[in-house]
Amino acid sequence: MAKRKTKTWKRRMARIICLILIVAACVVGWDALRPLVIAESVPVYAQYTVETGDIETSMSLSGSISLRESETFSASDRTTVQEVYVEADQRVNDGDDLLRLANGETFQSSIDGTVTELNVSAGDAVWPQMTLVTVGDLDNLRVSTSVDEYDIDKVSVGQACSVTVISLGLTFETEIDHVNRVSSSAGSIASYTVTADIDAPENVLPGMQATVTIPRESVSGVNILAMAALSFDEDGEPYVLMENAEGGYDEVPVTTGINDGMYVEITDGLEAGDAVYVQTGTESVESVLSLTGLYKAIFGETTVINDRSGGNRGMGASSGFPEEMGNMELPEGMELPDGMTMPEGMEPAAAEDAPTAGDEEALSDANAAESTETTSSAQPTASAQPAENVEPPDGMAMPEGMEPPDGTQPAGGGVTSQETERNDAGAAMPDSNNAEGDNNNAQ
Repeated sequence: MAKRKTKTWKRRMARIICLILIVAACVVGWDALRPLVIAESVPVYAQYTVETGDIETSMSLSGSISLRESETFSASDRTTVQEVYVEADQRVNDGDDLLRLANGETFQSSIDGTVTELNVSAGDAVWPQMTLVTVGDLDNLRVSTSVDEYDIDKVSVGQACSVTVISLGLTFETEIDHVNRVSSSAGSIASYTVTADIDAPENVLPGMQATVTIPRESVSGVNILAMAALSFDEDGEPYVLMENAEGGYDEVPVTTGINDGMYVEITDGLEAGDAVYVQTGTESVESVLSLTGLYKAIFGETTVINDRSGGNRGMGASSGFPEEMGNMELPEGMELPDGMTMPEGMEPAAAEDAPTAGDEEALSDANAAESTETTSSAQPTASAQPAENVEPPDGMAMPEGMEPPDGTQPAGGGVTSQETERNDAGAAMPDSNNAEGDNNNAQ
């Protein structure tokens, strides 16, 4: 019994070992065949090159055009306007009279500018705080913008900036003349008003929107690389991929400087001219043992060529035309169009095959005779006797042996022999009429 149990256990162990070996062989074999059977996705890389160039960073802020100097005049109490000295849009100078009230109060301009608003005329009643006239300097304008608390420390008076009027596309170079250190906002982020004066042409008006660009940092003659070429590890540190000797890619850490959103300064890790790579996606690669590949390997590739050349083809039975059409001949004097050749077996008609003048006459007579026979055969046959008091038409003779009915006379007083011969030759009556004439004579 013990020996039998030992043999049974050994057989079971052998089966288990064989099963393990089979499973291992399948796994190893599948790992080897999988790349050949299953289509795989391979990474796609884009190449970038380190260059030498300049980078300048700046802040781009939204602003609006406003008057640098302006003044508004209002009445101090209820009265009337006694006299007005200016008109709307009139140019005035410092010290010019603008208007006088009935209470003796006179308003004068304190700046050189233009009357931008005039709301009263002589004799109008006015009251306190009512705006009567406004004067503004339209030649010297300023742009106002707002800078948040994160960037206000980078802005200072005298700093260069550029102002672009959006609607007109005009750009003016200027500098910051004032920074208001008291916040002009009440939100969660403080904002500060920054202004810059501009000398603008007359088509630039107060209220127009503008873009203020304030430079921050700049470098020249440094190694720069496109921002899209950078990759970042789990700690947020930048690196690039460089090709190694085995055809793979190694991660190379780099140190960066300032960037303008498009390019970044490379301060360490790369030199000008180095090629770096970045993965931009994947593409599918067809498996070697695909069904299409196996089909081509077994049956080969079949190439079907559609003949669209329009080459010369015969007009025989093989081309789908009746056999007699293969011997068609072109009439004399007829030529084929340019680029077209005669089909096989088809030749132009010879000159002697053309019909002559005599043949044409004979053909004409034959056609005339055929037409006459057709006309004669188409005439109806008279089967009844002529009606009484019916006269034959003018120029028509009675058939031989036939007399007109009683009381009728041939038209025209009779028929001449010449007319009878013509009628006999060209207008003979049917035989049935002759037979009826004989019957009448017999009666």
